[in-house]
Amino acid sequence: MNSRRARAGLARFGIPALLSLFGLAACGGGSDGGGGTAPNPPSTTYSGFLTADDGSSAGLALTFASAVAIRSGEARLAAPVAVTGVATLVGGGTVNLAGSVDAGSFTATGGGLTLTGTLEGGVINGRFTGPSGLGGGFAAVSTSATHPVYVFCGRYTGTLVEGGTESGNFHALVSGKDLVGDILPDGFTADGSLTGFLGAAAAQTDNSIKVTVDIVAGDESLTADGTINAAKDAVGGTYSKRFPGLAGQSSDGTFSGEKCPGT
Repeated sequence: MNSRRARAGLARFGIPALLSLFGLAACGGGSDGGGGTAPNPPSTTYSGFLTADDGSSAGLALTFASAVAIRSGEARLAAPVAVTGVATLVGGGTVNLAGSVDAGSFTATGGGLTLTGTLEGGVINGRFTGPSGLGGGFAAVSTSATHPVYVFCGRYTGTLVEGGTESGNFHALVSGKDLVGDILPDGFTADGSLTGFLGAAAAQTDNSIKVTVDIVAGDESLTADGTINAAKDAVGGTYSKRFPGLAGQSSDGTFSGEKCPGT
């Protein structure tokens, strides 16, 4: 099947800039077949992930008291809608959350965490704070039986063009035909060294999903090709980064991940 090529400036983003990608891409995961043109449907459940500035992460599952999804240009919700949720840490442990969405503003607290963000087009994203100065970003997308969302947490390893190796964490969220996520290299904090990506997802005849990333900005590029298995609980593939004049950041490698815990 043909996959939509997503083009955007390739840059090192802080988390707030990264999460704006979710407003551009994930909200286009509707079932209209257009890929990137229609908002996600209203839903009572949202799935996503949290990425902390220290590199730790968690799967995020939210349940609203009634179906919510605010589209651009539409009237805001008439009254607050309560939400409960669970953040399930990679490596073990859970944090229970409770809050609400009101006039497009989302808030939730629990276990020392405070999440603050916005809801628009079936996409929630924002920042969170926690104990001892911990902070980071989060994103979640509306999901249902007719519009499933798949969220993956994983690792990548590669060989630098000039020699040596690299590794880090990645998260990927697949909503309809859209793929969005983040990459955090080992040894860096998210605020300083988080790279965001967006791409495409295409269903295959064996019930697997082909995922691609093709971001080009001048001579710089990030490409990746992978497959989500038929059970939708694992993803893996290869990637290539090219930064002319910066061989220390150019690399080739592999990535693999599993369904984020709790999603």
